[in-house]
Amino acid sequence: MTELVKNPLIMRKVQEEIRNVVGYKGEIVSQDLPKLEYFKALIKETFRLHPANPLLVVRETLQKTNIQGYDIPQKTLMFVNVWAIARDPEYWKDPEIFMPERFLGSSIKFKGQDFELLPFGAGKKMCPGMHLGVANYELALASLLYSFDWELPVGMKREDMDTDTLPGSPSLETYTNSRPQNHVYFANLAKTYGPILRLQFGSLPIVVVQSAKLAKEVLQTQDLNFCSRPPLVGIQKLSYNGLDIAFAPNGDYYIKIEKIGVIHLHSSKRVESIYTPRSFKED
Repeated sequence: MTELVKNPLIMRKVQEEIRNVVGYKGEIVSQDLPKLEYFKALIKETFRLHPANPLLVVRETLQKTNIQGYDIPQKTLMFVNVWAIARDPEYWKDPEIFMPERFLGSSIKFKGQDFELLPFGAGKKMCPGMHLGVANYELALASLLYSFDWELPVGMKREDMDTDTLPGSPSLETYTNSRPQNHVYFANLAKTYGPILRLQFGSLPIVVVQSAKLAKEVLQTQDLNFCSRPPLVGIQKLSYNGLDIAFAPNGDYYIKIEKIGVIHLHSSKRVESIYTPRSFKED
């Protein structure tokens, strides 16, 4: 919404599309959403520029491995800088500009198969609530744009609005008390030292990867070696001692709750099934 307020021409374009499709029904229903091509492109562009967790949730190596010639010790903390990848000029033209048009006619999706766009991660530890979150987000945003016109407060300029991405939780800052925008700092380091960084915070060995090629290596090719979570204090406090689906370490317990959460509760078919009762009004 902030990007739309800063870019009124884009806002008017997406509002026109929504209002033409929905007409005078007075509300948006789930069946309207697949018809909104520009709106869908806007969603992707928002995920590209403003991922909720720019370094994704930390992973841990189960055994010693090698990535692009670099040896990675066992129990190394692994971060994927999806913020940097989504702003890499190798993959994106004018990457700093908010431009939904880049996704019109594009086959790129955000569901873990295209590694230049990974707001929800990929592989076994991909965000389990992606389908549910996106469904609610799309319906809420489309409804706000359909029903209201939005603009900056009187006297405020677009340059006054801060759209810098802050880290999600738990992030690298949770474990190291380091700078609040490590994803930006690491992206700048990559310009000098390359897209893979080896760091040491006290006793914690950390690796940060910052290219689509390396992300694919970590999240797909060697996914089984990078699909666990470290038993760190921050994660334990947030996840009932590692018992929830997002932060549980890899093993028999995780396999069981993954099946329950991803297949039975949060699958795309399950999420679609809740739209019908939500679309009815009480008499």
